[in-house]
Amino acid sequence: MTLLLATLCLFLVQDDKTYDLKFDRKPAVGDKAEMTEDFSQSLKMTITAGGKTVKEESQNESRSFKGVQLVSKVADGQWTEASWTFAKATHVVEGKDVAYGFEGKSVKVTMKDGVRDFATEDGAAITPEDLKGLRAAFGAKRGQGGTGWQPKKPVKIGESWTPDIDDIIKSMGDGMAIDPKTAKGTMTLKSVEKREGRDFARVVGTIEMEATKLGPLDLGKPLPLVMEIDSDFCYEAGAIDGSLKMIFAAKGTSPVTSDGQEFEVTLDMKVEGNGIKKALK
Repeated sequence: MTLLLATLCLFLVQDDKTYDLKFDRKPAVGDKAEMTEDFSQSLKMTITAGGKTVKEESQNESRSFKGVQLVSKVADGQWTEASWTFAKATHVVEGKDVAYGFEGKSVKVTMKDGVRDFATEDGAAITPEDLKGLRAAFGAKRGQGGTGWQPKKPVKIGESWTPDIDDIIKSMGDGMAIDPKTAKGTMTLKSVEKREGRDFARVVGTIEMEATKLGPLDLGKPLPLVMEIDSDFCYEAGAIDGSLKMIFAAKGTSPVTSDGQEFEVTLDMKVEGNGIKKALK
């Protein structure tokens, strides 16, 4: 009985422990990491007027990257210059995996005001298709990261918090206008564990939003969006190791008015991304 009570007390103490989770780590010159990223997107959009289809568009994209990033310059807590050496860089063309021209090569990347510029190590010209691939590789601001996902105070396993929605909306880019007043989300610390003597945490979350504008089109009815996040990362100070799985889905129909004419837009979109980052010595 004494042993049972002692075990129960130990469990209760451990269960009450809090963890200070920091998702954002400031980069430093010399940071070297292996990065892997897989991305896929399916989109179908139909525009109708008076019950007749005016335009129908379908897109299916898939990209895969694996490489090493070496940071050479930083400023104001962000990296401003780095090299990417690609072991793999492919995209799907007509159902087949096709290598980008920079696969197996090193590319110099400079970042200013969140915008990337690229130059090949050998000075060769970058084709428009390769430039599109480079701009998509390793996230729009990978390594720049926002802090909107992290809790404002230490949390226990199973505890949830509300992320900074405004910060998350800013990180989504300009393709859609999101109404911050109707957006809501929850993040939860699912588990913590030690791996090779290091502390890792798994955090999952769901963000629900409404788009009021799609590209240049003002939507007469907000379009519902859902983002699901599953992140596993080392939360020790200075660590950069971690993985992120994200699913973004939008589906619905909305009336729009353009040049005085009324249309109806139906959108069905799903985006999936998986990324892994591991520090190298």
